[in-house]
Amino acid sequence: MTDVTEMATPAAVRAHALATRPRHSFNDIPERRDRLDTMLRLVHARLAELGSADAWGQYVSGLARFPQLSPANVLLVLEQHPDATWLSTHRGWGSLERTPIERGIAVLIPTIRHRRVDGRTVWDGGRPVVDEVRHRPATVFDYSSTAGAHIPPLWDEPTRDPQDGFVDDLRAAAAAVGYAVEARRDEAPAGRRVIALIHGHSERQRALKLAHELGEAAGARDGAALFAYALCTANGMDVTAPAQPADPVPIVTAASSALRRILQRTGFRNMR
Repeated sequence: MTDVTEMATPAAVRAHALATRPRHSFNDIPERRDRLDTMLRLVHARLAELGSADAWGQYVSGLARFPQLSPANVLLVLEQHPDATWLSTHRGWGSLERTPIERGIAVLIPTIRHRRVDGRTVWDGGRPVVDEVRHRPATVFDYSSTAGAHIPPLWDEPTRDPQDGFVDDLRAAAAAVGYAVEARRDEAPAGRRVIALIHGHSERQRALKLAHELGEAAGARDGAALFAYALCTANGMDVTAPAQPADPVPIVTAASSALRRILQRTGFRNMR
């Protein structure tokens, strides 16, 4: 039997919590460096497999569920919990009155080191200059691996037409990257770049066109179709997945970068 006074000491309480809280399977590897190397090897292997139809289909489905994740983290989630639907950290679930009760999912988070000269950060074009980016493992949990307050879904089934508010959110996202959305280019404010919609298009056509052009505006010219698919699907639209490209990695990289750029600037009411 455990001694009560021993359990009451702060160090023992912390050790007990660390030993019993849910962790991801990569934590079975004791050395942190080995753990990170194993995760990176897995990511590189899965990226190389994206040339197969099955791997491509699994990836685009995963990206549509988690458009805010990097390609590496989408692949890590699919490897560990292919049926995951909604991810958050231990603290994030706590803020929603839910608690992890099963092992989590290992993902990679960046640690950015900025360039410093004489103790001061070096800036270029209004941004700090990045000297080095390292990654370290972190743990997230799927909704199915937590217990607590029930959280209803934002929508039940994907629909052919856009969910309420999606087109407005796309307009806001375009504005966030410096574009105006108008029926005609000459209707835009002076000096603004324009995404032009066509009169007579249905709401579905408008949403798909706007999502595709938003992807190009956010820097995913080659990955705009994948960008549009992931963003529309994540917001409850029933959309056909893009065809598998001859070289998937640049497409995946461009689409994911653009998605994260947009989602960091704009909230979408129909996605978590």
